[in-house]
Amino acid sequence: MKLILITLVALVVGLMVACSSEPATPMNTPPPAFSDEEVIGAVKGFLTGGGMHEQCKSLPRRLSTYTLNVRQDPSNRDKYYLKAVERPEWSWTFIGSSGLVISTVKTPSLAGYGC
Repeated sequence: MKLILITLVALVVGLMVACSSEPATPMNTPPPAFSDEEVIGAVKGFLTGGGMHEQCKSLPRRLSTYTLNVRQDPSNRDKYYLKAVERPEWSWTFIGSSGLVISTVKTPSLAGYGC
């Protein structure tokens, strides 16, 4: 009988301690940082991916002849913008955590193909 009583008291005390402590705060881990080369590589991979039009698949070679500007969104550190300086209508958005590339190309012939 004493063993049961001691066990119950220990259990109650343990639950009181566990329930009275503050819950652990989740860690807000920042998104991974990507280098300019990684962002450019992701966009080039998007352009040469399966199902892309031949017009899109020729863009990585053409992009290599331009100055490329990669900029990280200051309000969303997971979002990167890539723009060809000499062709400002050519731009893409890269979402790092999901590896998603979104075309924001404004050239009608390329935008129509989803490049």
